[in-house]
Amino acid sequence: MNDAGDVWPGASLWIRSGRIEAVAPEGGRLPAGARSARVVETGGVVYPGLIDLHNHPGHAAYPLMPVRRAYKDRYEWRFYDDAYERRITRSSSVVTSPDFYDFGTEAGRYGEYKALAGGTTSLQGAEENLPSSAPGCLVRNVETTDVGPRRAVSRVDLGRDAREWADLARAEKDGVLVLHLAEGSGERMAGEYEAVKRSGLVGPRLVAVHGVGLTPDQFRDMAARCAGLVWSPLSNHLLYGRTADVAAAKAAGLRVSLAPDWSPSGSRSVLGELKVADLIDTVELKGLFTDRELAETVTRRSWHGPGPRRTPNRRSGSPDASR
Repeated sequence: MNDAGDVWPGASLWIRSGRIEAVAPEGGRLPAGARSARVVETGGVVYPGLIDLHNHPGHAAYPLMPVRRAYKDRYEWRFYDDAYERRITRSSSVVTSPDFYDFGTEAGRYGEYKALAGGTTSLQGAEENLPSSAPGCLVRNVETTDVGPRRAVSRVDLGRDAREWADLARAEKDGVLVLHLAEGSGERMAGEYEAVKRSGLVGPRLVAVHGVGLTPDQFRDMAARCAGLVWSPLSNHLLYGRTADVAAAKAAGLRVSLAPDWSPSGSRSVLGELKVADLIDTVELKGLFTDRELAETVTRRSWHGPGPRRTPNRRSGSPDASR
């Protein structure tokens, strides 16, 4: 996944203490330190691990919810929909609460297995207080293990008073802040962004999740401040009848990542969400993203920092268009 998009048949990969130290093309030499390493002939293809920058793995055991109408925003179905209360909230309490089955760790671990089966090696959203999210588990949990120089801090709800906003500010200062923002198409959704902006939280450490209600001007402002956006098209379409305006986001030069959100309204894994994104790109967006650009939304463009910029190419006839 370098800038040139190189594919190296017969290459060698040196891994030491769980970290990729070097890659050499066929006929090339790895550093001297690799000489004593055990040699494993894979007989296959080594792909980059996928980064799931927004999920709720503790809910991975739930099937898709029966969504019978488009909601205005996430507050409507979370707080005022009896079906959600019965199917998710109460069920989750019975499964995970210490007063009942106390299977919180098992539920989280199942979510990691499910993510791993879909190619995910770095996952956001695990419950930080459970053993299943600790460093050294099945996948790298970005709230408990550094990815590059950063660690993620996740928040579902915006601050409602001075104390909560101060907590968000501390989270943004300590690491990357993954924040549900403008999840829905209601009028107040764009106002959420303005509140976050007034609080000084829009910058290189902000990853806005969903962004369905964000405007083109807000996407341009986010890009100018080096923030990022997580796109979850399946969940957004099911719950709100539309998704974020990723065409406007891409035109603004905003970093866009792809993630499934969660099992009750999204894909089973990042790999599944890639299929959804490819379908939406073909049918609705008319080939806005090349295949390589979609692959980058779950690899090199997912984690925060200056991202690679590419001249937009249509899938047809593009040298990048290869699966």
